[in-house]
Amino acid sequence: MTFLLKKLLPNELGNGESARGPHLLIHKKTKSFFPSLGRTKENDYIYLQVNGVSLKYTYYNSKYSKPDQGGNDAYRLTINNSIRSTSSPFSAGDIVLLQHTAPNTYKLHYFSTTDPYYNVAQSLLDAQPKTTCKLISSTFLKSLGITSSGPSTSGGSPTPVNGGTKPPPRKKTVPSKDLDELLGKNVVEDEVKRKLGSRRSTSIERDTDFRKVILYLYNYKCAISEESSTFYYEGFCNLEAAHIIPKENGGGDHPSNGIAMTRDLHWAFDKGFFTIDPEDYSIVVHPEILRTSSPLNEYHGQYILFPERNEVLPDREALQWRMEHIFGENFN
Repeated sequence: MTFLLKKLLPNELGNGESARGPHLLIHKKTKSFFPSLGRTKENDYIYLQVNGVSLKYTYYNSKYSKPDQGGNDAYRLTINNSIRSTSSPFSAGDIVLLQHTAPNTYKLHYFSTTDPYYNVAQSLLDAQPKTTCKLISSTFLKSLGITSSGPSTSGGSPTPVNGGTKPPPRKKTVPSKDLDELLGKNVVEDEVKRKLGSRRSTSIERDTDFRKVILYLYNYKCAISEESSTFYYEGFCNLEAAHIIPKENGGGDHPSNGIAMTRDLHWAFDKGFFTIDPEDYSIVVHPEILRTSSPLNEYHGQYILFPERNEVLPDREALQWRMEHIFGENFN
């Protein structure tokens, strides 16, 4: 479960960009916290409920919707007078934390510069990579004085296409038997094979329980695109469980060695076209791909979608191994 931590800047609150009105500028690395907006519809937007107040969330996208004119590529959440109060004045320098409680619905926690937890919130923003807008794990909530996180889902409601149906609703509890069995496995089964040798280019049949648990932990969403499966029909969907250290290289079936991805992104991941930074879980697209017009490029620098249980976060050592041995192997 992740939360959005954001410092309020003077230019967002009317000083310097008053023509747009007060707003929160949402860093593109954190846009996955909100529902997806499209590039083709000019300045696509949606209304979100924040503390019971309807706020307009807009993707100013003229860079793509009007490519001949150039222009904007920015996400903004409008702040209106209804959301302001004496306890939440939206003043420059203050910090807000947004919690996703239901589709298109959020709870806002406010930390003024005089709040006893303000310095803790600031220290989280100052941590590497330093930023004024970042996603944080629920493990930090207690240090911010927030004792109950409440229910949370990520992104908007999934939309079925091609005659499919919605992914199955999440059960209230994790399938404990399957999960406990996989938690007892290792990230690396034996000694990791450092030399790749001849890797199979075709897809490898994945263990059914591993795939089932990984998709469940990622709420049936791709960790890269943040989208629900684009096709789901009678148990079939195009979401897969990607191994960080592949099975043929000694990788095990512990959930922290798995990430949910759509089939096309899983293929690109296995080809080494992109990887995940072990330090901050940001997506790294290979420079050779960045020189092209590949759709992968839009994910470069964004953060992955986190699973809701910290013990199954992608293993950092496994990601480091992948960075050194698979990332860019087809460009050497």
